[in-house]
Amino acid sequence: MTPRISGLVARALVERDLANLDRRWRALERAPQRPRALHKHREACQRLHAAVGLLAGFLDDRAIDALETLASKPKRGTGRFRDADVHARRLARPEAEKPAPAALVDALGRIGREGRKRALARAARRARRVEPRIRDALAEVDPEARAEPLARSTAAARAAVLAAAAHGWDDATLHGARIALKRLRFALEALAPALDGDALDVARRAAEETHDVTRLLGIATDARAFAERFAENFPAEGPLGEAFEAERADMEARGSAARTTFLEGLAADRWPTLRETLGLDRLDAPALSVR
Repeated sequence: MTPRISGLVARALVERDLANLDRRWRALERAPQRPRALHKHREACQRLHAAVGLLAGFLDDRAIDALETLASKPKRGTGRFRDADVHARRLARPEAEKPAPAALVDALGRIGREGRKRALARAARRARRVEPRIRDALAEVDPEARAEPLARSTAAARAAVLAAAAHGWDDATLHGARIALKRLRFALEALAPALDGDALDVARRAAEETHDVTRLLGIATDARAFAERFAENFPAEGPLGEAFEAERADMEARGSAARTTFLEGLAADRWPTLRETLGLDRLDAPALSVR
């Protein structure tokens, strides 16, 4: 079990991620066309979302829900541009065995540019408004109180993994598990400065294992996300449509392999620290089996 921390420490941990978001939205405002600036801005929002979850033992659930929603607002409307950046870069990779047609890469590049500056300026403005509201909430945290900081994120991740197992590890529930596990990883990393000794070692191992799992789950669900995000931008027929479908099929094949690797890893207890962190090692029934 993670050691309990004081309200004073919890506030300091959240303030670290507030400062990180401040740096990232300013960088995004300066260079909205840079893929890395957008990636780091979105990650800063995700890290702040995870960090405010550490306050769950100090504030009521309604307050935490509101803070998590607030932390996520600055990345709204940016996912389309981030996905276009990621896929255009991956398709243009020089080491690919089957390089994607230039027309497909160019089309994704256009999607990533159209309306980008205006949308990302809105995201930066939202981020600017986040800090004072979260600081107001931090002022309500009793610095002398003590609480277990990971209860909320571990419960959410456990529920998401069990839901995915119950639904046969389909794409929709795997995506939900990936999101919950990514938030757990960020919560573990946010908490790390407050830990030492064995507790720090366990948190680091759990974060590393969680990163490994979410990487596999991302690959496993990429094809579905790619099709849902961009299918309307490509013709059903013709060279460009055929190139899009070929890429989707290739992603589907790689996703199937990643899903198999993930399920085999679960069966082989490849991620023991993560399973223990989530309490999955104590299950009496084969709740994680493939159905």
